[in-house]
Amino acid sequence: MENISRRKLLVVIIPGVLIFSIFFWFINQDRKCEKLLKDENCLTQKVFCYYSKQHRLGNGSLAISTGFYLNYNDKKYKITTKRFWKPIPVGTPIIVRFSSECPDCAEILWDSVVKHEDYQIRYKKQGEEGYYFEKVKPTNIK
Repeated sequence: MENISRRKLLVVIIPGVLIFSIFFWFINQDRKCEKLLKDENCLTQKVFCYYSKQHRLGNGSLAISTGFYLNYNDKKYKITTKRFWKPIPVGTPIIVRFSSECPDCAEILWDSVVKHEDYQIRYKKQGEEGYYFEKVKPTNIK
C-alpha cells in the first residue's frame, strides 16, 4: 500500500469538509424555518405576484415559476413557488405567513380567500398539476 502525502490528503479532505458544511447549513436553515413557522407569533400579509411564467427545466419538463414580494420593515423579500398549474396574472394577491424574526422563512397559505378590489380570490388544487386561482365577484344579498 502506498503512503499518501499530506498534500494529497489535504486536497481530498478540504473540499469534502467544505461540501459537508454547506450541506449541513442548508439542512439546518430548513429546520430553523420549520420551527419559526410553527410559532404562534407569525405574521400574515397579502402579497402580490410580480412575475409568473412557464419555462423548461433542465430535464425538459415544463414548470411554472411564480414570484411574490413580501414587504416587511421597509425591505422587500422574494417568495417563489413552482406549485401553480398555469401562469397567473401579475398583481394577483395571495396570503403569506412569515416569521418576524426571519422574513425569509415564509409559507403561502393556499387555503386562503383574498379580498381584492371587488373580488374574492380563492386558490384550489388541480389534481397533481398544481394550484390555480378562481376570481369570484361576490353577489350582495339585500
